Amino acid sequence: MLVTFYELSFSYRGFESCSLQRSTLRRKVNREDHEEVPAEFMRWVWAGGRKLRGLVRRREDEAGLYSYS
Repeated sequence: MLVTFYELSFSYRGFESCSLQRSTLRRKVNREDHEEVPAEFMRWVWAGGRKLRGLVRRREDEAGLYSYS
C-alpha cells in the first residue's frame, strides 16, 4: 500500500513517471528497505536545477509520515 500512495503522490506533483520508475526511492520501497527510504525523499527537492525550500519542507513531511507508517 505504501508504494501506491507514494507513487500517486509523486505522480500527482508532476514528476515524470520514468524518473520515479527508475528511482532509488522506489527500489528501496519495493525491497522493503524501509529504514533507508526517508533519506531518499531528500533527493527529490530539485526543480529547474535549483533546490526549492518548499520541496524541502514537503519531503521532510513525507519522510516523517513514511517513518511512522
